[in-house]
Amino acid sequence: MHDEFAFFDEGGTATIYKNDYIMLKKYKSYCPSKLRISENVFNVLKDINNSSFVKLNDIIIGNDQIDGYTYNYIPSNNINIVDESVDYTLENLKKLEKLIKKFNKLHITMIDTKSTNAILQNNNIVIIDPDMYFIDNSTDTRIINNKALIELFKSLYLNCFYGYSFEYENIINDLFDIDISKKDLTRELSKKLICKRPIDIIKK
Repeated sequence: MHDEFAFFDEGGTATIYKNDYIMLKKYKSYCPSKLRISENVFNVLKDINNSSFVKLNDIIIGNDQIDGYTYNYIPSNNINIVDESVDYTLENLKKLEKLIKKFNKLHITMIDTKSTNAILQNNNIVIIDPDMYFIDNSTDTRIINNKALIELFKSLYLNCFYGYSFEYENIINDLFDIDISKKDLTRELSKKLICKRPIDIIKK
C-alpha cells in the first residue's frame, strides 16, 4: 500500500504520503504507542461524517501495533484568521461546538489541539490529527473539550503573530479568557469580538 503513495510531508513522529485525494499517515518506528491513534478510537471516529472533522478511512496494523491510517485529503486556503471577518471565527466556532457535542456523547476527549492540527479553508475550519484522542466512559468530557476548542482558536490567532511582540500574545490570551463551563462558547466569545475583524482588537 505504501508504494502507491508519494511523499507529501514529514513530522517528528510520522511521515505523510499522498495518492490523489487520499492521504497516508505512517508512524515512524520509534513513535511511542501513546502518540499513535488507538484502534478503538479510530473505529469510533471513522463513523463521524462532519465537514469540520477529517474523514478517516482505513487503519493499518503491523507488528501488533498501529502503523498508520488513511484519510481524505483536505485542501487548504491561504487564510489569515485575524484578518478575516469576525464572522469567520464565530461561525466556525459554532460548527465545531456542534462537533464536540458528538464527541461528548461518545466520551471522546480531544487532545493536542493546536494550530497545526487544523486546516483553514475559505468557509470552514477542519480538525485533523486525532492521534492522541481517547475514550473514557467515566469522564465528563464537556469542560475538557470546551477548553481544547478554545485553546485551538487561541493557537490559530497566536500563530498569526509568531515572532512578534508579547503584547499581542497578552491581548489574545485575554480575548480567549472566557468561561468554558458555558454551553454556548460562541456567544461568550462574541461578547469580546465586537469589531469587524479580530485584528482590529488585537492591534487597536
